[in-house]
Amino acid sequence: MTCSSEQILIVDDSAFYAQVLRSELIKTLQVKIDIETSSLAALERLKQTLYTLVILDIMMPEMDGLTAIQRVHRISPRTQIVVMSSADGPSLQRMGFDVAVLDTVTFLTKPSSRSGLSELGGHISNMLRQSSPLGTSPSQVPILNQKLNGVVSSRTSTFDIDCIGIVSSTGGSNVLVQILSELPSDYPIPIVIVQHMSQGFLQSFVDWLDAQIQLPVSVVEHSNRLGPGVWFCTEDAHLLVQRGRLVSYSNMPAVEGFRPSGTVLLQSMSTHFQERALGIVLTGLGRDGAVGLQSIHQHQGRTIVQTPESCVIAGMVLASIALGAGDEQLSPVEIHHALRALAND
Repeated sequence: MTCSSEQILIVDDSAFYAQVLRSELIKTLQVKIDIETSSLAALERLKQTLYTLVILDIMMPEMDGLTAIQRVHRISPRTQIVVMSSADGPSLQRMGFDVAVLDTVTFLTKPSSRSGLSELGGHISNMLRQSSPLGTSPSQVPILNQKLNGVVSSRTSTFDIDCIGIVSSTGGSNVLVQILSELPSDYPIPIVIVQHMSQGFLQSFVDWLDAQIQLPVSVVEHSNRLGPGVWFCTEDAHLLVQRGRLVSYSNMPAVEGFRPSGTVLLQSMSTHFQERALGIVLTGLGRDGAVGLQSIHQHQGRTIVQTPESCVIAGMVLASIALGAGDEQLSPVEIHHALRALAND
């Protein structure tokens, strides 16, 4: 795969519209812009060239937009996607598009005038200015001047996991301490946790855990940039990874009786990070997290379940195993060593 500078790929079945859009964007963007009028041809081009951004018409004849988005993510996970459509996000959801996939892209109304094309150019220019260096994931950029529990780290990591998601329930508090207590304060991989507990106890638990481990522990009330540390969702809300951020949703329905749901978190991770996600299901009653772990497994990510014999209640672990979702069965101590090894690979 070649990479020389920032590049954009426009994918639209109308060659005329694509050329007009390219001409307008070139006026404001000093980047190379290629065009494909076929989704299949665009996917082949993505295998050869690392694009900063793909501008995709959601309605293409050869392939539905949902499949196209998923394949772009799979071929080139670091490429940003702008979806152009006359329909908005909620309308596309009603048409059957998966909300978890839709949340991984930026929606812009397809321009139908010169002024609209100029406005689109402004949006794209802003996106390029805010993006990471081409082809570089957040985890591959040196963590500079980031203060974690009083420690400023300048560590550069080459690990293959961008985010760790943990689902835990009955008996999980002590297991989490076993797993996290000896991780250093500058541990570079974000750890996002869904821990089931009774209403009103979250903050006390977070304060307690913060005193037990070296990593900073935070609660996501609304939205936070995803970065190193341990992250929990606020009570009675789901937590999702979206566009490099952790976002809390209190208006989404419970899943299998749980809000927050471990499955919701892990599914969002599988979509966002693909093979660079690690999902872990620990002790607990029921089956929360099992389907989410299966999603990470299907996206070629890494999955771990706690050994059933070490669980207080093994329901969630056994449900995950029944789906074939657990690549490894590890004890809490072994999970701890696996997490340490990730940052030393």
